[in-house]
Amino acid sequence: MTLVRRPRRISHNDLPAPLVWPISAADHLTLRRKQFLLEITAAFQHPANGVPQEGTTTQISPWDAHLANAVYQPTSGLWTVHAVACQPDTNKSCFQWFQLDPGHKAVVQSGVAGYSDASVYAPSVAVNKKGNAVFVYNSSGPNLYPSVDVMGRAASDPPNTLQATAWRIATGLGPYLRPGAALNAPGLRTSADTDPANDDVLWTFGAYATGKSAMDCPNGQPNYDWATHAAAFSFSGK
Repeated sequence: MTLVRRPRRISHNDLPAPLVWPISAADHLTLRRKQFLLEITAAFQHPANGVPQEGTTTQISPWDAHLANAVYQPTSGLWTVHAVACQPDTNKSCFQWFQLDPGHKAVVQSGVAGYSDASVYAPSVAVNKKGNAVFVYNSSGPNLYPSVDVMGRAASDPPNTLQATAWRIATGLGPYLRPGAALNAPGLRTSADTDPANDDVLWTFGAYATGKSAMDCPNGQPNYDWATHAAAFSFSGK
């Protein structure tokens, strides 16, 4: 199966009203918390403190190597992802992903993904019930403004691999800058989740640079030169 982008884009004006589920007095909700310790022993190197972006010598922080998010599916286990230093060029940032088996406290599979000419950072992962996964992340480099990209992995793909095609869902339009900051901790983030109405659809969200750093917001506050992009994906041939 191949990851394909669905022909739908949304803006903030398209977002539906939040769903509110009424709970009557006859309803009973039980929350159970299960704790377990899973130690990941995979080797990695922390990413550099800053990675390049086009149009400026000011670098962007890749947010260190903390685990960015984690999702669980009963059919495939626990998935997580984080930024690491690329190898052998440790000046660039890549992302490392894991599929974990909490019951046996074991790593099922893992891998590292990145580019030869840019860094990737701030990754997130979403997985549906079939075990198909999408990874969304920021990217930037000497010839690339901070952008948002997506890679996929079908459950039927070879172990420890992602699909070769990367989708650039939002291309950066300028550098991401802060007055007086030689090194940015940019606040650029990503997120991903399955569609609650259709588990075959996986949504990705990411912040990218808009190139509008010289403008001010209507309330007089500085425009922090970023916007959020949302895109929907599914796997063809399912």
